[in-house]
Amino acid sequence: MNILDFSENIKFVGVDDREIDLFEGQYKVPDGISYNSFVIFDEKIAVTDSVDAHKVSEWLQNIENALQGKTPDYLIVHHLEPDHAGGFLEFIKKYPNATIAASAKALAFIPQFVKLPEGTKTLTLKDGDTLSLGKHTLKFIAAPMVHWPEVLLSYDESEMALFSADAFGTFGLSGKLGEDWVSEARRYYINIVGKYGMQVQNVLKKLAGIEVKTICPLHGPVLTDNLSFYIGKYNTWSSYTPETQGVFVAYAGVYGHTAEAAKKLAESLREKGVDDNYGFGTHVFFGDCRTGIPLQPSRRMRNNARCRALPRCRKVPHAHQGEKLLRPQSGHCRKRHLGTDGRKENARDSRHAQERDILRNDGLTQVRT
Repeated sequence: MNILDFSENIKFVGVDDREIDLFEGQYKVPDGISYNSFVIFDEKIAVTDSVDAHKVSEWLQNIENALQGKTPDYLIVHHLEPDHAGGFLEFIKKYPNATIAASAKALAFIPQFVKLPEGTKTLTLKDGDTLSLGKHTLKFIAAPMVHWPEVLLSYDESEMALFSADAFGTFGLSGKLGEDWVSEARRYYINIVGKYGMQVQNVLKKLAGIEVKTICPLHGPVLTDNLSFYIGKYNTWSSYTPETQGVFVAYAGVYGHTAEAAKKLAESLREKGVDDNYGFGTHVFFGDCRTGIPLQPSRRMRNNARCRALPRCRKVPHAHQGEKLLRPQSGHCRKRHLGTDGRKENARDSRHAQERDILRNDGLTQVRT
């Protein structure tokens, strides 16, 4: 990716991942995913966050191109999840005088992910702390469980830019901000952050008195216009407020009978005048709870319902039948047979090992590899 000018003093050095099929091994990302990172230039230079391990070389090259011979003083860690921490070791090896600035929890967690060289400099940050780079001063905002316990946001007071960690992130690439932002950001929020609504609300309250002109999430495009719209969406989602009025009929079943019952319920509601009396529609949504992709009840859906829930879908008859595991022979199950990070290449060995471990934990030992 080319270095993108975010402002006169802040450059985007993140990377786009178009190779990945399943984000975190389960969420479909047909347009890929981005791992966002920025360089803030001042009397002191700060790099924000790292990227996934598969993209570290490209990230380091972007940083080198942006620095043009200068060296960074800080690596600021907003979020320690591996897709944002895959390059810590390589970064410190290349820039050994840089200081890793992070929350106390993040610094405690780092040794669980990577063994940094002895003598690596660190700086502990907490809610309300500031870090002066010169004209740029970063103010840190604790955001525990949005969506990990160590998370910090930072606010650049001179640029009025919020580095928001995974908040306001979305599936898709860094430079793509289109009409699908809401649907992909909603899908990202629900699957990644959704159950931490109270914690998101707490962070939104902290941000209420801050003037923000730019939001820089760790995934997806930088947000610069109509920020009240994006913040409003997060307020709606995190407060569990319906975006539209309606009746939602959800179901899950194996043989199709539950689907028929759901249809009859919807028809009954319509017959009772729900549309006319209340001014909103009645909807029956058939969907894959992991991908959000609508499905109509069909033989394929009923067959898939018999699959045991594994990180990568693999047809498994019911355990009590005592049958061996079957390799999928066609269609959608096979294309979900990916590695632990959702990539196609070199996935077979890690997939089989992980599935064997899961099945052994469940008491199933008849595994054909």
